Amino acid sequence: MLHFDHTILSLYRLCPQRMKRRMIDHLVPLQEQNLPASFGLALHEGFAQWYKTGDAILCDKAFVEAFMPFANIIDTRGLISLSRGLEILYLYRLHYPIANEPFKSLGEEMFEIGFLVEIEGTPYCYFGRMDGAVNAEMIFNGLAVLEHKTTSSYGYLIPQPNHQIDGYLYALQQMLSEPVLGCILNIINYQAKDLAKSKNTFTRQLTCRTKEHIEDWKKDTVIWMEKVNEDIKRKHFPKNTNSCRAFNRNCPYIDLCRNTDEDVIQDMIKTYFKESIWSPYPEAREE
Repeated sequence: MLHFDHTILSLYRLCPQRMKRRMIDHLVPLQEQNLPASFGLALHEGFAQWYKTGDAILCDKAFVEAFMPFANIIDTRGLISLSRGLEILYLYRLHYPIANEPFKSLGEEMFEIGFLVEIEGTPYCYFGRMDGAVNAEMIFNGLAVLEHKTTSSYGYLIPQPNHQIDGYLYALQQMLSEPVLGCILNIINYQAKDLAKSKNTFTRQLTCRTKEHIEDWKKDTVIWMEKVNEDIKRKHFPKNTNSCRAFNRNCPYIDLCRNTDEDVIQDMIKTYFKESIWSPYPEAREE
């Protein structure tokens, strides 16, 4: 395995067996519906159109089209709905008018950027999709990654150390052949009942890296990539049983791990799972 992204590696760090089931066996539960993730992805589509075009109608349209397949799912917390997403986008545009942004666009093609870059000096490639790259001379005296984070739990994000941000900075440097050492974290917290009055609905955090930080990320990342390939070679991915209840819910593969009879496991897979290849950036797919 030579092509890796942040999700593959973070799943492996969480639990090698879980990564294997999702990324190598390509298994997803038939009933899986991750409403918060779908809501966040739909908002990302809206933000991308806003920064590409500056057109509020296209911004809202992109969100609606992305969220419509999930619009009939009821969120028992009352935090996620089509109307709430449109409200978030409206309030966001009021809070951050494009004319007042402390950064400048590098062009439409620099939002929702798919990438595949080589890890220098290794056989490995790193791929993914980042929200945007901007000219942030007012903040970082150069280029920066723009990263949207939608959340209903404000305190979870740690800007540094952060493998995902480090990887985006490395990738953008490779793509543009210029130093990129800063990231603007654009945090949208939709937990408050009254979004318009909440001080935490829209916040931004700035985080910087040195060349040494990025070099350290490269070393860490290559070690994790090698560990994955060691498990592939030995045909065994160990279970991290401390992660069976990660994120306050059962791992979707926990019942597979509870069984040792391969015939039973295969019957469960046929009954409760479907095949879905992880492909956030199809052009990076490894043959």
